[in-house]
Amino acid sequence: RSICEAAGVSDAQAEELIDKSGGNTKTAIVMGITKLNKDEANQILEECDGNIRTVIHKLGIPYVDN
Repeated sequence: RSICEAAGVSDAQAEELIDKSGGNTKTAIVMGITKLNKDEANQILEECDGNIRTVIHKLGIPYVDN
């Protein structure tokens, strides 16, 4: 459910993302938000010390903090 909410995807899409990410929730969220592949998502997460908000900011993606 956290992937659905964070990435704005359906349950089915979230399941696909978690499979493609190798079970890594943060990677799956970044993949869902950015449309990057697993390796690209992992790379930018590493560059941003695993912080998804930093990834969003670095990529210039509009973000709404609820």
